[in-house]
Amino acid sequence: MKTPTKPTVQPEPIKEAAAPPVKVDAKTAAKKIPGIFKEYVDALDFNEVKQCISELGSSDYNVDVVEGLLVVSANSNPKKGSTAKPHERLADCLGKLWDSKIVSKADVRAGFDKFMLKFGEIEMDAPKTAEYVGTALATVICKGILSLAYLNEDSVLQSPELVQYGSAKNFFGQTAAALKKMKGGAFLVEQYKSSGVDMKKLVKAKKDKSPAEMAADFLRKKGGRMGGIDKELLPLL
Repeated sequence: MKTPTKPTVQPEPIKEAAAPPVKVDAKTAAKKIPGIFKEYVDALDFNEVKQCISELGSSDYNVDVVEGLLVVSANSNPKKGSTAKPHERLADCLGKLWDSKIVSKADVRAGFDKFMLKFGEIEMDAPKTAEYVGTALATVICKGILSLAYLNEDSVLQSPELVQYGSAKNFFGQTAAALKKMKGGAFLVEQYKSSGVDMKKLVKAKKDKSPAEMAADFLRKKGGRMGGIDKELLPLL
């Protein structure tokens, strides 16, 4: 009787490790980053976002990624006939970048810093910048990445230009409105009280009205349209 032969076991092919992505140059990164987020607004494919960011080849571009998302958000507008709000989708994407540990607190902060240096210039062409980017800031505040105290820093809202043209108070108001919508009035009050933000410093001075009166006027006139933030903030002036 013949001894049965054992089947020949073929060795598994050795898988070669994927080569790490090569870092692209700064000019190429600057061209690629806006497209990542413009595509996300329509496709809502966060895996594609992660893949595209990894193809930049370095975390050195993380700050530019955050800033780029904010610039795209500032310039985004709903398509005619669509109920989708691109700025809300992008704010959610920013939160996912944090949740996925793609960007750090330092990246988010530095990205906002870079954006805020150009806030006035961007707002000239994108009049809803305060609302759209305020939603993104509220998102990172709700996640504990930043706090409302970020707006208390001199470099953020208290430049003479932003105060003069009303951008400072509008951005604060829209951020506050988004915070209230996301977490409720009590959370907004808690953030405001601990932030050190003084609304009186965000309004343009007038000879016949004190800064406190100007801030109160702003809340009475615009607060209702900004999610009713006047109810929470007027008593705190």
